[in-house]
Amino acid sequence: MDYELVVVGLVVLGLPLIAYGYKLWLRLIIVPRRFEFIERYRFDTALRSKFSEVYPDLNSHEVERVFDGLLQFFKIAHRAQKQRIAMPSRVVDDAWHQFILFTADYAHFCKQAFGKFYNHTPSSPIGDSENIATDLKRTWVMACKLENVDPRTPLRIPLLFSLDSALNINNGHRYELVENKLRYGTERKSDMSGSVADGAFYLDSDLSGIDLSCSGISCAGAGSCGGGSCGGGSS
Repeated sequence: MDYELVVVGLVVLGLPLIAYGYKLWLRLIIVPRRFEFIERYRFDTALRSKFSEVYPDLNSHEVERVFDGLLQFFKIAHRAQKQRIAMPSRVVDDAWHQFILFTADYAHFCKQAFGKFYNHTPSSPIGDSENIATDLKRTWVMACKLENVDPRTPLRIPLLFSLDSALNINNGHRYELVENKLRYGTERKSDMSGSVADGAFYLDSDLSGIDLSCSGISCAGAGSCGGGSCGGGSS
């Protein structure tokens, strides 16, 4: 009987240690490995060709930029963990659609990059709900950190937010910097920050609730995150 109690006690004491060890293994080994997989991933030629059929006016270099934007989105998705993010680009969203149609390739990518299937998020940078606004702000901050841009006072727009305008995508989501504030160039009744000007809306500097330190972005290979190391990652 005493032996059984000892075994039970060891099990009870050991479970927290096992759980802690598993989380540590994920954070130190698995998460960086998944992020590296995304960084090194190269999309199949057949996928690029299929996408080119949807956008025949884009040349090979422009198609390459679109898929670079898709990889940037996946990096953000990886580091966002369970936090919601938004898709700010119509052309990148279309590339994502095409990727999903290559079901085996996409399933393999998701398994290696996220450990599970990653569900599609429609291209909807602006919406009526405050949740969409928060999701877009979080995506903006993470995209900025990946390119070493200050999200509060940016001097340039990260790739994921600039592609639709740069490639002149029909019905694309166009952003521009006006006095170091991100402007979405389309008319709407209201905006995600509460301020409307010149028939457009602005991503204001109120990023409360959004982690500005590193936002889960790895400091390794992605520029400085403003001092200190970054933890986190997806599980």
